[in-house]
Amino acid sequence: MKTFRDDLNQMLQNPIFQKQYKEEKERLFLGYQIRQERKRRKLSQKDLAKITGLTARQISQIETAEDARYDLATLLKVTSPLGLALVLMPKNRVTYQNRKIQPEIAMAA
Repeated sequence: MKTFRDDLNQMLQNPIFQKQYKEEKERLFLGYQIRQERKRRKLSQKDLAKITGLTARQISQIETAEDARYDLATLLKVTSPLGLALVLMPKNRVTYQNRKIQPEIAMAA
């Protein structure tokens, strides 16, 4: 019986799909990190929206990667009040909770 993982592995053979898949995982991981920090600070999306000048809908779209059209300035508006920094690093050095992991796993975390 073919599993989801089997289907995904087959689709990942397509270079266009593979590129889009990796980009989507990165957006999802970014949103996940923002959501986790917001919750850790016991803020609602509405609270963060008030702090940032964005709408709660915009915060939700960033956290769920629903809308990928946000720019660097918007990300900084959201991450700065949460004490998060946007850092560029080689993908092979991505860490999650102080342990080195594969970028593919990091995106699913």
